[in-house]
Amino acid sequence: VPLFIDEELTHALRKLANETGSTMHMVLLSAYYLLLSKYSGQEDIVIGTPVAGRSHADLQSIIGMFVNTLALRNRVDGNKRYVDFLKAVKENVLLAYENQSYQFEELIERLHINRDASRNPLFDVMFNMNPVDDTIVFPLEDDFQLKQVQHESNIAKFDVTLHVTEYTNTIQGSLEYSTALFTSETMERMARHYLEIVKGICQQREAKLAELDMMTEEEKQQIIMQFNDT
Repeated sequence: VPLFIDEELTHALRKLANETGSTMHMVLLSAYYLLLSKYSGQEDIVIGTPVAGRSHADLQSIIGMFVNTLALRNRVDGNKRYVDFLKAVKENVLLAYENQSYQFEELIERLHINRDASRNPLFDVMFNMNPVDDTIVFPLEDDFQLKQVQHESNIAKFDVTLHVTEYTNTIQGSLEYSTALFTSETMERMARHYLEIVKGICQQREAKLAELDMMTEEEKQQIIMQFNDT
């Protein structure tokens, strides 16, 4: 399911990130926590996110797969102000980055978690932010060029994965999901709700998390007028 954040909202997100000392990754991730909390009714949420795994300078020029997975855990307290929640997300992300070399498989073993082949042992949802525009071409020697290519897969690795890419003026992405669990209509609605939360945090950063609404105006009218037409 596609996700599109227009130029005006992208600018507002960048302003929010700059004024709070956060990155776009942290801001969009915090909105994802809010979405999942409101959908599930839970406060304690773990989201997985990939990291490059090239923390050492000697690894920068080596070709190969160094990606590791971080399990980011945050508590979505409805009485907490959004700016304070974003600060907590920021601190947890930075701590996770400091320990990104700790192998995911070793973490599973240390936690003594029972394995289940049908699901990930620590989380069921992922957040993946691509750091660069996929139109960038990397020049190499002897007239060779390295270009990022987006590959579409028909297999969902997790229940829900939010993919986002930041472009010059917009942010584009998609919600990848398990069709055994969700319908396309459900995920389209979830994408709209995510956008409403993104708008909310830009306009009401001092609001409590419980006060940030994810329903669109059309849905509000439908509930108040149509469903309540007694």
